Amino acid sequence: MRVLPVGTDALLVEVSSGDQAQALHAELLRRRAAGSLRVREIVPAARTVLLDGLADPAGLA
Repeated sequence: MRVLPVGTDALLVEVSSGDQAQALHAELLRRRAAGSLRVREIVPAARTVLLDGLADPAGLA
């Protein structure tokens, strides 16, 4: 897993497979729904998940 900063309030999480990206996306959605993750958007792709609208991206990475 590799975590890259994107601008001032986002992170791009890169994983090694599409299955891992789907699992990460599902877990992040669950955490946001539970209130433990404050993020505006969670955007999945083939092997990455973008978290946009984070108050403290460095604290999450």
